[in-house]
Amino acid sequence: MRDNVGDASTGSTQGGPAPETSVVAVVSGDGIGRIFRSLGVQHLVRGGQSMNPSTADLIAAVEATGSPNVVILPNNKNIRPVAEQVDGLCGVNVGVVATNSIVEGFAALLDYDPDASLDDNVQEMAGSASSVVAAEVTQAVRDSETGAGPVREGDWIGLCQEGIVAISDTCARASIKLLDKLMTESHELVTIIEGDGSSAAITRQISEWVHEERPNASVEVHPGGQPLYPYLFGIE
Repeated sequence: MRDNVGDASTGSTQGGPAPETSVVAVVSGDGIGRIFRSLGVQHLVRGGQSMNPSTADLIAAVEATGSPNVVILPNNKNIRPVAEQVDGLCGVNVGVVATNSIVEGFAALLDYDPDASLDDNVQEMAGSASSVVAAEVTQAVRDSETGAGPVREGDWIGLCQEGIVAISDTCARASIKLLDKLMTESHELVTIIEGDGSSAAITRQISEWVHEERPNASVEVHPGGQPLYPYLFGIE
């Protein structure tokens, strides 16, 4: 069944009484929504790069959980300021885990405890989110000068917290250059989230590179369906 994340907010994903602490997550694709649901998120709000949800959207999702405490995962640095306005605007205690990417949101949920307090959840989830190196690949829409070199419209660029660190004429090469910059021998896992523009062939090239060049790391691949970014990466 297709997840209903096309509108601003979806219905509850859990049956029975509401937990002590629920989670509302901002998502940018149907596949991403399914993963978040499987990790215990009660409500999804549509949003992402260039499509920020409103404060009202987030308030509606928070109140719909039925829980006295709610954690919001904004999963984008541009959405964090909106999420941080919600606490105090509704009759629910709200905490924000400052996730700047989808993969940080996934990591945060590994330490989510629906029976724990809001403060404990925020602390534990933030710690887990901060342990992930997030990166992404997209296509340049204009010419620019960057620390990694000149970028021309149509180039594929690899980004991380520091900005653009990889440039190539193909998505596969940009992805591999990006991982080569960020991965060390100590990393054990690469999570690949496939979005619009990804392909089985490109994913295979990336996975094979990891197996050959970083043999200590395993690879997990998930369909995300996010627009604009064919690949999101989480390195742990």
